[in-house]
Amino acid sequence: MTSKRIFIGSFIRSTELYDLFNEVKNEMKFAGNIKWTASENNLHFTCIFLGETDLNKTEKIRRLLTPLINKDYNIPLKISGLKYFTHKGKPSVLYAQIKDTQGKLNELQKQIKTILTENALIRNDKPKKFIPHITFARIKNINKSFYEIIEEYKDLEITYKYPVRINIIESILKPSGAIYKTLQ
Repeated sequence: MTSKRIFIGSFIRSTELYDLFNEVKNEMKFAGNIKWTASENNLHFTCIFLGETDLNKTEKIRRLLTPLINKDYNIPLKISGLKYFTHKGKPSVLYAQIKDTQGKLNELQKQIKTILTENALIRNDKPKKFIPHITFARIKNINKSFYEIIEEYKDLEITYKYPVRINIIESILKPSGAIYKTLQ
């Protein structure tokens, strides 16, 4: 059976964020071995990552989430500083932090998670805390300048004033970086 690598999330449409992405990418060109998101048009946040999912299951997910996806939500968000996730004590993912100022994004993510859990499409035996963020890059290794640049952006704040549109998104892995496309 054929499958697709999918997640539930939203593309980010913001010239301010595109400018920030390109600025940080330029500043960090000598900060280490960093694999950047393929393009600014791929910037997104993930509500729930599902991974490799067979097409029948993908269709069931689409049917169950129809009331929640492909529509605009007015959710006040702020992009607040650059951060990184670690793996085995080393930076692994560079991201822009999202502040969900009214908790509406968190509520929407919980709704989606509940629907998928109640229909046995995801397991909830090891719940993970939802950390809203926009991935900028995957990190292989870095030097000292990486931390200095992160520090420069610690007080960054951008108000995100665009509607949030939740979609089922396919992630197609390529040597040049992942390509993302909305599934209909």
